Amino acid sequence: MDKSILDLRIQNLDFKPQFQFLFISEFKLIFLFVHLNNWPIMTKEELKERFKKWSISTARLCIKIPFNSVNKVFVGQLLRCSSSSAANYRAACRAKSKADFINKLRIVEEETDESMFFFEMIQEFNPELENQVTLLHKEANELLSITISSINTTLTNLEIAKQSMNHKSKI
Repeated sequence: MDKSILDLRIQNLDFKPQFQFLFISEFKLIFLFVHLNNWPIMTKEELKERFKKWSISTARLCIKIPFNSVNKVFVGQLLRCSSSSAANYRAACRAKSKADFINKLRIVEEETDESMFFFEMIQEFNPELENQVTLLHKEANELLSITISSINTTLTNLEIAKQSMNHKSKI
């Protein structure tokens, strides 16, 4: 088994966050992030590294895939969308505003989902790679879940801030 795939398996945390909502006042909502097994909150730097490792592991898998007309198309697409996910997450971390952050994360969401599709296609035409493809597909799904959760949390926080501003202007 490829060392990078094995490293990814060892580091896989099966990220399953639970959220609790606590109303402090009518207009303020605090998210308490509670991880199973007392895992620490993942920083943006750690998530950047996780996206990068996933993209590198994907590229290493693609090198192993036999060359033919079908694989050529799927491998090319997979390489582009997986590396785009990692690059766009980095860009999101440097966003100039909350709206810019959300827009960049939506690109990450789309590219990661597209990666999952091409993993499925590669697995269909290369059943001998099932174990490696399944592992990378699972990591993509976890990264996608984290990305969607980040988008939803940011949108909720923006809505709360907007409601708070409306409430203050009425006073």
